[in-house]
This record gives sequence, C-alpha cells and structure tokens, in this order.
Amino acid sequence: TQGKLAASTIGGSPVGFFLYVDDVDAALARAVGAGAAVKQPAQEMFWGDRVAVVVCPEGLEWTLAQRVRQPSPDELMK
Repeated sequence: TQGKLAASTIGGSPVGFFLYVDDVDAALARAVGAGAAVKQPAQEMFWGDRVAVVVCPEGLEWTLAQRVRQPSPDELMK
C-alpha cells in the first residue's frame, strides 16, 4: 500500500511475534520454504520449550515455540 514501509526497508522493527505451534520443526521448514531466514535453529531450552527464530521476507522476527516437557521447579533453579 502507498505510504507504508516494510521493516526490511527501514532497518528493522521493534515488533516481533512469539507463536506456540504443535511442531516447531515443521513450522520452521514451512517458514523457510516461504522465504524466511533462520536466525536461530530449533533447539530445546532449559524451561522445556523447543524454540526457533526466523526473520520473514518483510523483516519481522518470528519466534516459534513448542512445549516439549515441563521441568520441575528444582530443574529450573539450576
């Protein structure tokens, strides 16, 4: 649309998205297939989520997450 600028044309955006999905690896593959660049490959985090980060062609950052386990409070404190 006229007068609108994409994050990719103005050096980025303060806006990002955090999205829980059923399968991070499948969502990551779909995003890459649609033109997104991988900023952080999928990996399991200490808090129990598997997380990946992509940047879409418009320059916005998307964090994709999937809950894979529920760590105990003791595990989280470590």
